[in-house]
Amino acid sequence: MLVTELGKTLASFPSAPVSLEDFVDAVVEAASRQEWHKALVFRAMLARPMVRELEIFSNIQISAGRPDAVFPGDYWPLDEFETCYIGQRHPFVDRADVRGEVQGMFADDGPSIMRLEGPEGIGKSYVTSYIRVIQRTKGGFDLAAVDIGSLGPKKLGCTVEILIKEICRQGEGLESAVYKPERTAQETRQADSLLDKLKTALIERQQGLWVVLDEFDGVLLPPSTAEAIQTMIDWADGPLKGILRLILVGAGEQLDLSNWIPVQIPPLQKSHLEDFFANLVKDQGDTITPGALAMAVGCVEQEFEAAGYNDPGDLCEALRRTLEALAFLPAEQS
Repeated sequence: MLVTELGKTLASFPSAPVSLEDFVDAVVEAASRQEWHKALVFRAMLARPMVRELEIFSNIQISAGRPDAVFPGDYWPLDEFETCYIGQRHPFVDRADVRGEVQGMFADDGPSIMRLEGPEGIGKSYVTSYIRVIQRTKGGFDLAAVDIGSLGPKKLGCTVEILIKEICRQGEGLESAVYKPERTAQETRQADSLLDKLKTALIERQQGLWVVLDEFDGVLLPPSTAEAIQTMIDWADGPLKGILRLILVGAGEQLDLSNWIPVQIPPLQKSHLEDFFANLVKDQGDTITPGALAMAVGCVEQEFEAAGYNDPGDLCEALRRTLEALAFLPAEQS
């Protein structure tokens, strides 16, 4: 309330190493110095004892971790599929359908293909970071993330050769198996030969490979590339089932995906924030009180309004800034 009236955001006030009560004092003091309406300051002072509700977060002091750390500081989820973070500085909110679909893909009889759709800018590409978290915590498979639109000319997808080379580069042992020195230059250039070699290499190594194909938006795939991707779809659902898994992000109508119902990403809602904070505390072995939950969500909503965000997708950025201000995330290094 006061932060909004001051025309500031939570990130404007210092967080660590001060306590939460000191933080609230700083906000009230700033309002008093600027002579904001006395009734407003008085209401904030009356609400001050409620700050104790947020003491549930006192054990979640997430400091900056190692550069190669999966999560910020000492955070570690009870269930990697329900993680609250997909990196040291990126909270991961909702995505319940995505999480459930990915978890199902790990089952022996689960699907091998996921079709992910949603409006541009809603955060479909975060699925790659999510899979990478699962890879680094669970292990047992390689991940190849390929941005179709960024590997070719503007508005044109990449060639088959570039697509396969990018996949091989990110899969252990694939590059040396597919691009053997004894092969002729002509063989290396032939797309059919490369596909055959890739299939053989995947079968021989028996190591799981997840391939995320992204950045289809606004890109017209070359027919040969679309055909190659369609071939890999057939592999994943046939001879390479259990070895190859594909996630197609925003592929639209360029591929025949009629056999797979798309997973849609909905806009973030207040209920998603409530679930996030409840899970964050649960991962620390505790439960959140209704008062603390309401105050935490209220802080995010105030940050969203005070920062002048308009796009619902910015709610996640408001959450990140709030977590940083309340010392649940390490402050960004300048």
